[in-house]
Amino acid sequence: MTLRATLDQRQARTFLRGLPPSSPPGSRFWAQPTAAGLRLGSMPAPGAVPLGGPERLRVLEPLLRHSRGVRVYAGADERLAASWWELDLPHARLGIGLSPETSRGFSGEGALLESLGDRSAAAADAVRGRLGYDLAEGRYFARLLPVGLDLLDQQPRLVKARALLDQGGVRPESDHHVVRGRWRDYVVRLATGGDRCTCQWYVDHQGTRGPCAHVLAVRLLVDGSPGPTEGMPR
Repeated sequence: MTLRATLDQRQARTFLRGLPPSSPPGSRFWAQPTAAGLRLGSMPAPGAVPLGGPERLRVLEPLLRHSRGVRVYAGADERLAASWWELDLPHARLGIGLSPETSRGFSGEGALLESLGDRSAAAADAVRGRLGYDLAEGRYFARLLPVGLDLLDQQPRLVKARALLDQGGVRPESDHHVVRGRWRDYVVRLATGGDRCTCQWYVDHQGTRGPCAHVLAVRLLVDGSPGPTEGMPR
């Protein structure tokens, strides 16, 4: 994510008070930078921040009077449509992350599962949720979570991918891999521009919620990676 907008207290208050009280499920808005701050629009524009359920930002309004302003961050891929809104307080920073839709969270979406090929301890901690990133300071930090590592390791798609490998469910072909499914086989093609699969998960999400179990299984086979949790201390 990169910094998209910086609002002073007045600009932030004007923007938040202009948000709708609710929005239809699945609707998408864009926060468009202007000379006066931000303006909520219904169409994409250069530099605009995609927003699903913009009314969720209203939770920041009671704290605005204590702040110096708000910084807005978003990623380059508008399909993911997540954003980070950070309140600049005198002695602290308070941020909230907006998921692409009100019906979606961040936990379990699996975007970080694409880091399976990276065997570093940092990548393993990131996949487990034990490593955070401070956008304002541009650095990583350790996150202490009130759950055991065994629970953090149980990402369903990763568990399924390992089971497919253990059962011999991945077959290499000349330019693709065939992965055995419950009712049919799926074709996985690996590419630098994005891996593809013929399963319904990929058809529905087009890679915006991380790789499917079939792609994960092929990546584990091709990259020879033990995954982000094997071989790590528990």
